[in-house]
Amino acid sequence: MKHTKQQGTYIKTGTTKMTSPSKELCEICGIKPEIIEDYDSNEYEIYIDFEQPENFKKLFNLNFLHEDEEFGIQEVSIVYYAIYKFLDLYNGNTNSASLLEAIIDALKTGNVESELIKEAIRAEEWKYE
Repeated sequence: MKHTKQQGTYIKTGTTKMTSPSKELCEICGIKPEIIEDYDSNEYEIYIDFEQPENFKKLFNLNFLHEDEEFGIQEVSIVYYAIYKFLDLYNGNTNSASLLEAIIDALKTGNVESELIKEAIRAEEWKYE
């Protein structure tokens, strides 16, 4: 399969030059990149692009099970959780990058919910290109 630099998030293997919210989210969740090789035998890592419409929509609608002492086990939206916990940090920015950053910040807390969210994200099938 031929890949061009316009498809997906490409990083030449061995470099750490590029940092994006999508790459950081993959790393936090333990999602490994796909490795591709071009016609010149150069290897590239392709990370899931969570800003791509299909992936963004799936992430936006992804839920996890949350146990609450008052209400018991309930299904909670990852987006709701991230915005609820970190809304004041983003002052109303509503673009996809700021939402990914809010989710990343929520996952960095290391609490039970963040581990459940990571599991939910890892369990999904994502489009790499």
